[in-house]
Amino acid sequence: MNLRIGVLGPLEVSLDGRPLHIPGGRQRAVLTALVLARPGVLGVDRLAALIVPGAAGADARNAAQTYVARLRRSLGAAAGCVRTAPPGYVLDAPAVDAERFTALAAPRPGETALDALLRLDAALDLWRGPAYAEFPDLARAESARLAELRRDVEETRVEVLAGLGRTAEAVAAASALVAADPGRDRAVRALVTALAAAGRTADALDAVRAHRVWLRDEAGLDPSRALLALQAELLRDPTATEGPERTTRPGKRMGHEVSPRSEPAAAPDGPMVGRTGTAPPRAPELIGRDRELAEVTALLTAGRIVTLIGPGGVGKTSLALACARPPSDDLRGDDLRGGDLHGGDLHGGDLHGGDLRSGDLHDGELRSGYQRGGDQRVGGPAGGGDPRGSGAAAWWVDLAALGDQAAVAPAVAAAVGLVVEGRVVESLTAWARGADGLLVIDNCEHLLDAVHELLGGMLVEDCPGLRVLATSRERIGLAGERCYVVDPLSADAAVRLFTARAAATGTVTGPDGGSDRVAALCSALDRLPLAIELAAARVGALTVDDVARRLDARLVLLDAGPRGRPARHQTLRAVVDWSWRLLGERERIAFARLHVFAAGIDLDAAEAVIGYGELTAAEVAHVVALLAERSLLTRPGTVGVGRYRMLVSLRVYAAELLDEAGDRELRLRHATYFAGVLEEASAGLSGPDEAAWVPVIEGALDDARQAWQWSRAHAPPVAVRIAGAAAEFGFWRLRADLLTWSTLILPDAGSQAAVLVGAAYGAWLDGDFGTAARIAQGAVDAGHAGAADQLGDIALIQGDLDGAEAHYRQAIAVLPVGTPARAVAMANLALPLAYRQDPAALPAAEAGLVEARATGNPSALAFAMFALAEAHGDGDPTAAIGALDQALRLADSVGNRFVAGVTRTAMVALRGRHGPPGPALALFAGAIRHWRTTGGRPLLIIALRNLVVLFARTGRDVAAIELAAALDAPSGVYGAEAERLAQALGAVRVRLPVTTAEEAWRRGSTRSAVTAAAEALRHLP
Repeated sequence: MNLRIGVLGPLEVSLDGRPLHIPGGRQRAVLTALVLARPGVLGVDRLAALIVPGAAGADARNAAQTYVARLRRSLGAAAGCVRTAPPGYVLDAPAVDAERFTALAAPRPGETALDALLRLDAALDLWRGPAYAEFPDLARAESARLAELRRDVEETRVEVLAGLGRTAEAVAAASALVAADPGRDRAVRALVTALAAAGRTADALDAVRAHRVWLRDEAGLDPSRALLALQAELLRDPTATEGPERTTRPGKRMGHEVSPRSEPAAAPDGPMVGRTGTAPPRAPELIGRDRELAEVTALLTAGRIVTLIGPGGVGKTSLALACARPPSDDLRGDDLRGGDLHGGDLHGGDLHGGDLRSGDLHDGELRSGYQRGGDQRVGGPAGGGDPRGSGAAAWWVDLAALGDQAAVAPAVAAAVGLVVEGRVVESLTAWARGADGLLVIDNCEHLLDAVHELLGGMLVEDCPGLRVLATSRERIGLAGERCYVVDPLSADAAVRLFTARAAATGTVTGPDGGSDRVAALCSALDRLPLAIELAAARVGALTVDDVARRLDARLVLLDAGPRGRPARHQTLRAVVDWSWRLLGERERIAFARLHVFAAGIDLDAAEAVIGYGELTAAEVAHVVALLAERSLLTRPGTVGVGRYRMLVSLRVYAAELLDEAGDRELRLRHATYFAGVLEEASAGLSGPDEAAWVPVIEGALDDARQAWQWSRAHAPPVAVRIAGAAAEFGFWRLRADLLTWSTLILPDAGSQAAVLVGAAYGAWLDGDFGTAARIAQGAVDAGHAGAADQLGDIALIQGDLDGAEAHYRQAIAVLPVGTPARAVAMANLALPLAYRQDPAALPAAEAGLVEARATGNPSALAFAMFALAEAHGDGDPTAAIGALDQALRLADSVGNRFVAGVTRTAMVALRGRHGPPGPALALFAGAIRHWRTTGGRPLLIIALRNLVVLFARTGRDVAAIELAAALDAPSGVYGAEAERLAQALGAVRVRLPVTTAEEAWRRGSTRSAVTAAAEALRHLP
């Protein structure tokens, strides 16, 4: 006797290869509960609680025993497998697919790769759908465990395929895994590995970048260290794994030492150790800069001078200190080693994921790995090497305290151990010819002319052993200078730095210290190391939340740094003051005014907003570029429209520089400008170039939001303009936040029809149809030509097909011919006709399509294709699917989430009625997730009603009843959909026992649409 039980999908039982029918939901639930309890005993009381919820005592136990008896009868010859064992029952089934899958998922000692692949394929073949799909409430934890194990098996299979050289299969399988779950790290790593194994390194790097963008946009996270290491490995020269060689450079000139007098003198052979000079100071542990350390080291091996540039407090000095440490103090390297960069082109964006460049920012491609005079590769500190060479020295010069250009050369001479009288530059030049090591010049920004003159004279062609590392808030401007922009810390590194510095004060910020809140605090501080350390110093006296809530006053709050720091690094204000004092008058004006921008700043916007009074529009581009060069603005890329950004801490400082009157004038100019940007872009959205205007609006939204908030209180007419211009974009893209602008400014809108339409659509998406109709009627009364179309939408969603048709015809009559709005209204007219199965639906849809094509507008054309598909419907499902495919492509091309959503819903519903149900169920999960994430409660309900029919068709009877109850279906449903829903529910009620159906309806009726959607997803693959 061979009894097999399958729970990796709907419950399935077979005996000696023949299916066994287990009738009734309660018997099937008993069997499921016994499977879950294996190999242990399932007590009678526990069983009763699971299958007869709410019952208690002897009646509950009797009911449980009754269902066990019925199950045994259904099992026939296998009844003995359900064995009585105090205090309940044990299932002695010899084969359960979930147990078989778990066993197959485990690796076997000594198996070959091919054996492993066969084992993994056998494991995956056991799956027929979601685990324990019929009874998710009974098996919530176990089904989650099995689903996670399944993903592990799928990812392992990709790795095995790649190892076997079956790279095409590996890439295809990994691509499907990443498409299903873009945020899953191991799946992404498997895809990257498979692409690399296939020789598609560029595609592998693209996959890493796509994952980083997804993590940043969807979850606000950084990639895993393992993925970053894999990326670094892809960038590495194949021979780099052999390790850096440490040999003497051929032809190296030995050093010359300058005597304590002014004249240069020959020195004995051997490297200059610089013991009489100024050694680098000790510094706290460098946290989160392993990658930067390796990259700077690589730059130093490729050229003679590297300048670290960045805003105050970003950690330039700390990074320079780490580069200057002797080999015994080398820091560990987690992600990238200097030698690994040999032979490749390094672009900062590839390694940081941001828009700041490293060495290629100013001097083209960065090629690293070889020093002058030889072909050996030299690793950075993280790779076991030293930018100074074996046995070389390091000298440290801090120019911060100097105020005189003439003092620079003597300060450098003193730091390297020279005592000279006159001709300092000549003496330093002679010293440089024989020097072997790293000269670090810190804080050059206020003495750039003198530094430029000195280094330009010192770094002659015949000083191969000397490297110079400078820190500055702008570049020095030397020929051959490599500039490395030091970014703020990554999110993970920022948290680690905060935690370490707080711990140094005796404060622990572990799990109970709110790591998420620490991450949010660090982000609000721009992840600037200095600001983070100052905030950490406050924790203990203040909580993390106390500090975070007071960051608007950060310049006052972060005013007490650790003792022993230079004065300019004792407070956040002092850091910005240092940069402010170096600015000219026009730069100060621009810096103060630029704080008004909330996001990226392009030059057109800057010229329009800050170019007035003492600073003319013609001067703005030059002054903005100067601010970027001095690290007070982040730099744009090298092509396209440049977008600058000001760090929040700098914005807070700049905001204090304007008086109330100046700030009001500035903010009014800012709000007026962005109202104009949105109005122009809104008009562009209605034309054939819609795709080009979408990023314009998206790029302006942060500033538009800030402008709307200010103008609502201080200039309501401007707020009305902003809200009205954003309304149509907000509806088509399902941006409830943008539609809320119209709702809140409604009292000030008067007869401004665009705002009325925006507010009406906001109410419509929220399911408040009465309010939506009242506001839309107001827009009609105000003369808005397209508002009648909106009244048609409100009638249609409520099942008033006659009213919808009348409103759509009214809109068609008044809207201008050849406009996207009229094309949409004509397409809309086909919908009530189609839903009442009127033969006039198809001609109406075709007429709308002709009108939409004439406009060339992608959204209008996408909606017309959707309406055409609805008109074809079940009469010609092939034509309908073709139209829906076109509609979805068009909608996705312009980010029209409304049309994309209704199209996906129609597509999966149609495929579910006219094709195999399995693929339709899988597609439905995407449609439900779309409406859950984008909003639009009425449209979510429509999608879920279609899912009820598919649940019934696939035997998910309890789920169908529960979902219908949550939606109060079939009430409010009309046309062919009502007939399909009634037939589906009728069939389900025939199959289910009356009590089971009643209990399912009762459970479902307590759920909201959102909760019902979450429950429905549990039944989908």
